[in-house]
Amino acid sequence: GAMLGRFADEARRTAQTGRPYVDLGCGPGNVAYHLSRRLALAPVVGVDSSPPLLTLAQRAVPEVRFIAADLSRPEVLPNLAAAPWNGAVARYTANRFT
Repeated sequence: GAMLGRFADEARRTAQTGRPYVDLGCGPGNVAYHLSRRLALAPVVGVDSSPPLLTLAQRAVPEVRFIAADLSRPEVLPNLAAAPWNGAVARYTANRFT
């Protein structure tokens, strides 16, 4: 949508080469797909807890790296945060924690 487009436009202007953008709760990879098409300088990494959705995502967007991780577990976020990112998107994640 329009919000993702604005995010990608801003990301293109400010991205540091090589640092990924992370799609938290990526599901089948829809957002990761759009980001990977718009962000040539930075890799995109998708994170989700569902192996079946990650399989769909990897098939749909083979150029994106996908990681299995349960974001509701407190120990997961510090491990993900250890690597420097350009930014993160959590478009489909917020409703899982309410």
